[in-house]
Amino acid sequence: MAQGFIKNKTKPTCNLNVWQRVKLHQTVSSDAGHDSRSRALPSAASLSHLDLVFDNVSSSSAIMVNVALMFDEGGQDPLANRINNVKLKSGIDWGTESGDGPDGNVKLACIGMGERFFFTAPSTQTESGAVYLFVKVAPQPGSGTVSGETGNSVVLRTARLHWRDNDGK
Repeated sequence: MAQGFIKNKTKPTCNLNVWQRVKLHQTVSSDAGHDSRSRALPSAASLSHLDLVFDNVSSSSAIMVNVALMFDEGGQDPLANRINNVKLKSGIDWGTESGDGPDGNVKLACIGMGERFFFTAPSTQTESGAVYLFVKVAPQPGSGTVSGETGNSVVLRTARLHWRDNDGK
């Protein structure tokens, strides 16, 4: 039985109220979002949860996300149901992230995939071992504006999808 996670290679800037496509797969050392423990997604497994971490968000900003996991980069072949209005929580600022200097404020979420969520990748999957996360960041209703490092956007530091190969069990 194997288990692991796939994650984002880059740290994309997410504009508010705009869907952003992020490829999740095994990373390598030259990737900005590299994690040496990431492993390619098998063609059949179960999903556990999705971790999301956003950087440089004002501590007073209340944000939420909509997420969709897809097998294809066009967003037409779903891996899981779309999840809407996930309210992000404030993280803990411990100083520096490898090479990035001091962290700004962090917002995060851990989104469960449900009990024993199994999948088998279809032939329409864009790339074996990878899926696409579509994410839309927005202010929570009634919270006012969101301020990030570039105005109306925030940086997705980490999107990490955890999986388990159950060997038919």
